[in-house]
Amino acid sequence: MIIADWKDEREAARRALPRMMFDYIDGGSYGEQTLRRNITDMEGLALRQRVMRDVSTLDTATTLFGQALSMPVALGPVGFSGMFARRGEVQAARAAEKAGLAFTLSTVGICSMEEVRAGVSAPIWHQLYMIKDRGYMQALLGRAAALGTEVLVFTVDLPVAGTRYRDMRSGFSARLPLGGQIGRAVDGLMHPAWMWNVWARGRPHHFGNLIDAVKEKQTGDF
Repeated sequence: MIIADWKDEREAARRALPRMMFDYIDGGSYGEQTLRRNITDMEGLALRQRVMRDVSTLDTATTLFGQALSMPVALGPVGFSGMFARRGEVQAARAAEKAGLAFTLSTVGICSMEEVRAGVSAPIWHQLYMIKDRGYMQALLGRAAALGTEVLVFTVDLPVAGTRYRDMRSGFSARLPLGGQIGRAVDGLMHPAWMWNVWARGRPHHFGNLIDAVKEKQTGDF
């Protein structure tokens, strides 16, 4: 298919990913009212047209948190990125660096901060989700500091995790009955490119930044 806008990108992702993976990256919490409002609000923003202006020296470059960017845009943290593309966080960080943009690594990314940092030439930004183990958080911040991290994106809107209905129905966050498990397996097999590139070649599938903090979740098989 021809990719012309973000809607085409969304459709391409829907085709490429098993339903469980697509629903996670495409969905929101509860009834998704906030998600729909965010989309509507963004679509309501209009660019002011200016004509008869000197455009010989257009420059979108800016500096944000001490980092020079090609435009005022940063890639926000996306959990489980390594389940959508092989070592997805590394790929995203490299793409951002090539475009002159900032990349923010999710606390619950598949790739560790060390792996992502090794894939780019400059320090990346880090999202910070707080967990109860303050000792582990201190160690996590120490790891980030050792990699030259200068920007922490502190996420403060999650005192209680929102229930994601789509994830419950797909089995991403809830155990499915046997029939649902078989259906999910069949869905995966119907996406052979994803199975080969991500499921088979993209291992290990665990939280790279939290591997010692949530050992019970480190099964290697999301």
